Amino acid sequence: MIEIKRDNPVHAPYFTIIQDTREKQPWIFSQGQMVQKLDAGDYALMNSFLIIIERKKRVSELSNNLGMKRIQFENELSKMCYYKYKYVVCEFTYEDMLKYPRGEKIPRKFKRRIKMNGKYMAKIIRQLEEAYDVEFIFCENRQEAQQTAKELMENAARSAT
Repeated sequence: MIEIKRDNPVHAPYFTIIQDTREKQPWIFSQGQMVQKLDAGDYALMNSFLIIIERKKRVSELSNNLGMKRIQFENELSKMCYYKYKYVVCEFTYEDMLKYPRGEKIPRKFKRRIKMNGKYMAKIIRQLEEAYDVEFIFCENRQEAQQTAKELMENAARSAT
């Protein structure tokens, strides 16, 4: 598990975060941020193959990526191979994922058709972490996920200096 350095008195150097053009509800960071198409992921450091972050907003989005869209998702993860640090930051907890599809706002008639469940998702995530050297990080909510992403970027920028 990654250790995020919080309340560190040493400030991270200035860096610019690139946000992918396809992000519909982007995280807003206080440091420099620009919108540009990324071949993989949703956020990266400008002019660097140091860190890339893929963001998952809902458990159903992750479920889709691990199920029907798995080939597309794995292709995206494979494009992240050039980066030193690779993360999938989720705006929901691991426990929320394990409960899936319970707790999701899915009409009852569609819930019965869902073949994906939390235990199976956890198994696939472990396989993907190993195969693609990527780490999945689960957070309480959007704000914590954004703060975690910011700290991951700061730590990566700091390690480059």
